[in-house]
Amino acid sequence: MSCSLADSPYRRRLLEDERQRLFTPRGPGARYGAEVELLALDAEDGGPSPISRTLELLRRHGEPRGWRAVPGPHGVPALHLPDGGQVAFEPGGQVEYATPPRATPMAVADELARILPPLVEDAAAAGIRLVGRGIDPGTPLERARLFLPGERYEAMHRYLSRIGDAGPRMMLQTAAIQVNVELTDAAGGDGALRWRTLHGAAPYLTAIFANSAAYGGRDSGFASYRARQWRLLDRRRTGVLGRESDAAAEYTDFALEAGWIFGSGEREPEPFVEGLLRGETSLADWHGHLTTLFPEVRPRGYLEVRSIDALPPEWAAVPLAVVAGALADPAALRGTAEIVGAPDSARLQDAARHGLRDPGLAAGGVELFRHALEAGERTGVLEGRALTAAWSYFETYTARGLAPADEGVDQAA
Repeated sequence: MSCSLADSPYRRRLLEDERQRLFTPRGPGARYGAEVELLALDAEDGGPSPISRTLELLRRHGEPRGWRAVPGPHGVPALHLPDGGQVAFEPGGQVEYATPPRATPMAVADELARILPPLVEDAAAAGIRLVGRGIDPGTPLERARLFLPGERYEAMHRYLSRIGDAGPRMMLQTAAIQVNVELTDAAGGDGALRWRTLHGAAPYLTAIFANSAAYGGRDSGFASYRARQWRLLDRRRTGVLGRESDAAAEYTDFALEAGWIFGSGEREPEPFVEGLLRGETSLADWHGHLTTLFPEVRPRGYLEVRSIDALPPEWAAVPLAVVAGALADPAALRGTAEIVGAPDSARLQDAARHGLRDPGLAAGGVELFRHALEAGERTGVLEGRALTAAWSYFETYTARGLAPADEGVDQAA
């Protein structure tokens, strides 16, 4: 943090803005959600499906189901579902289904089971494979395309390309599952511990759900090559936090030191704080800048957990079940905090490379997963499809020291 800004009115104003916009709960009754991304690949040549082609499929699939096309912020329509969900696009043509917020993990799991399999089936019939993997396994970066038009993604692509290939690869070729949970428990407490614990859990979640070992048609050498891209693309705006007692203050300083993507233009990128000190930025610039930060857990009026590779639809609700169970009540949260320990950047590196082949991550992953499901059952937070799928995943993979990455390396096409 710049010494000239550490206790200035500027920082205090931005900190208060963050507390209100990002660290204030958005209200009771909407406790859980998920954003599930799928790679959209041409069934014949394996390359990315252009958005225009995929959008045509989504319109045909959605029309009899009441899906409504609405203008999107980047020049491409999104599909709004009658129940409040949304299907939209990521920059490389990936398809994202965002559930509406729900009161229980079971409701989210039922939503995913209702929406995703029929969509994947219809896409396959139209020659488009919607694939639940963390990274496109067969396409080299040279064949990837920035399909979403507009200033935001062009600026991000330009900025990240200056650092290396990891940023464009992340934007154009990766897919993830983001788990959304409320900032605090039902009684309004434990917010700081939730924040710290979920950052501490990030390496374990990466390892448990690693599903991107293949890239460019061969073994990448990493359990999660998607997570590897995040470790390389820009360390000033990624990684784990949760080391300070005041989460909002920690996040404000993190944001101030991150490079200002929209202000760099053709000049050398610099931290947002430098533009602020020169009087070149506004509160609107600050709000836009915050959307370009990608820590493992991101505050948005709720907590967005970002450590998880995309998975096939049958497993899409499992990460939410694990996170929800781990936070099920104060006792569950304290137990989770003891298992995962303090946030650790080095463990993120280990998780990306080794996954559950790392003995410490394997042992902690088993303990975390079992603890979360048992706490979820004990409290009634987990039941139905969410609980059944999670135990099945645990027995198929985690309890055996495996993740989906361990079985699909040689199936790159």
